[in-house]
Amino acid sequence: PPKRLKKAIVNYVNTYIKCVQCNSPDTHFIKYDRTTLLKCQACGATRPVKL
Repeated sequence: PPKRLKKAIVNYVNTYIKCVQCNSPDTHFIKYDRTTLLKCQACGATRPVKL
């Protein structure tokens, strides 16, 4: 079903791509000790991400 697929894609983008501070998609993953962080290139915000 297209609605479920769209919901899954939006959830993935919000969880693993978009910055929660500025909504920029310009992010990358950083491995810090045993934690993976999502770092925003636009505003510099970081947050932990479960992989």
